Amino acid sequence: MHCQSIPGGTTALGRLDAQERIDFIQASLRRGARRARIWAWTWAGIYSTLTAGELVLGLTASSSDTKIDDFVGAGASFVGVAVLGILPLKVLGDQRWLERRLKHVRLDEDRCAILADAERLLLRDAASEAFGSGPLVHAGSLLFNAALGVFLGAVFGHWDQAAITALTGAAVGEIQIVTQPTDVVRSLSRYRNGDLGIGPARVPPAWMLVPSASRDHYGLQLALTF
Repeated sequence: MHCQSIPGGTTALGRLDAQERIDFIQASLRRGARRARIWAWTWAGIYSTLTAGELVLGLTASSSDTKIDDFVGAGASFVGVAVLGILPLKVLGDQRWLERRLKHVRLDEDRCAILADAERLLLRDAASEAFGSGPLVHAGSLLFNAALGVFLGAVFGHWDQAAITALTGAAVGEIQIVTQPTDVVRSLSRYRNGDLGIGPARVPPAWMLVPSASRDHYGLQLALTF
C-alpha cells in the first residue's frame, strides 16, 4: 500500500510501501529513545552528584561565605536535574506510545492512518531534538549562568567565586547541549529523501562528563567516545 508523502518528502518516499515506512520510523524512534535515555540518565547522575556534593560541602563548611557559595552551587545543579525531569526529550515518551500503538493494530486497520500517527511522532521528536540543541537553549544556558554569577557577586560580594561559578556552569551547560543526541533529526532527513536503508553503523564522537567522588574531593571527569 502506498500513502501520501510527508511534508517536505520526495516523490521517492511516496512510492515506498507504507509498512516499510512504518518499520523505519519505529526503528528510528527506538534508536533515538535509547540514545536519549543514556544521555538523560548520565546528566541526571552528574547533576545529582554535584548537588549532593555541594550540599555536603555547604553543611560541613566552617565559613559562612563558603556555605553560601556551596548552597548556591547546589541550587544551580538541582536546576539541571529538574529541567531534565520537567522537559525530557519527547522521543522518550513517543517511542513507548508508538510501540503500544503498533502492538494493538487491527488486521483491517488503514495502514495510511497508522503511518500518519508514526510520522507525526517522527516530526515532533525531531523538532524536540533540534530545539534542545538549538540557539535558544544555548542562549538560555549562558544567560542562566551569567545571572547566577551576578547574583553571587551583587548580593553577597563574592565576585571571584561568581566568575568561577558562571564560567564553570556555562561550560558544563554547553557540553550537555552539544552531547544531546540528534538521531531523530538525521532519521527525519533520511526519511524525507526516501532513504530507508540501514544507516551508518559508526556512532559519531560524543563528549561525556563522568562524576568522580572520594572521601576528600568530588568533581567531574571529561571523556570522549568515538
